[in-house]
Amino acid sequence: MTFPNINGTILSQDLSYLFVYANEVTNSVFGWVMVLGFFFVVFLGSLMFQYRFNPTNPNASTSFLASSFATVGWVVLLEQYSGILNPVHFVLVIGIFILALFWAIFGGGD
Repeated sequence: MTFPNINGTILSQDLSYLFVYANEVTNSVFGWVMVLGFFFVVFLGSLMFQYRFNPTNPNASTSFLASSFATVGWVVLLEQYSGILNPVHFVLVIGIFILALFWAIFGGGD
């Protein structure tokens, strides 16, 4: 199995080409894994900060809302470069953000 060569001219003009190349080589798995990793890092970081200030009752719904909102911002940045994410994944992230918003408003808080 051979991989396509990295175009040095495009790479010297735009470093996001590395993300596009990695996504092309991994059959669109790289972009989705990068988004999931970003989501989990922000989610766990938010939970750790809540646990630090309120160890008896960290609120998972606000951490989920914060991480989904930050992930929407990250996905908007990634969508500016074609070839990293599928538009269906963008809509899925927006849907998860809306669900997190409803969970935080209607059922997650104390």
